[in-house]
Amino acid sequence: FKGRVASKEEAESQIRISYAGSTFIPLAYEDGYVTRYRAVIRVKFNMVNKLGKEQKLITSIVESDIQASSLTSSALRTEAIRKGLEKALDEFLAYVSAKGMLKETK
Repeated sequence: FKGRVASKEEAESQIRISYAGSTFIPLAYEDGYVTRYRAVIRVKFNMVNKLGKEQKLITSIVESDIQASSLTSSALRTEAIRKGLEKALDEFLAYVSAKGMLKETK
């Protein structure tokens, strides 16, 4: 990737990212309220380049503490999804980079 972003017309590769859903699993309770949870974020990647197509579904996990306030809880859940998407993108880029390196050495 070499850290360059180009217009769709000039790009050698295109990556389409689709949010495929999330699940929040309570891990700890205090006085009947969830105080820690695990967010499981699913992201679908489709990459097209001159070598063909690559599809991958990546699941990332984010664990976080949460407060009893519903407003704070909503913001923390949104942040957990953002972090999960970021982790999934990092994993996908590492995956296609490593796969490309393997093809180059053959």
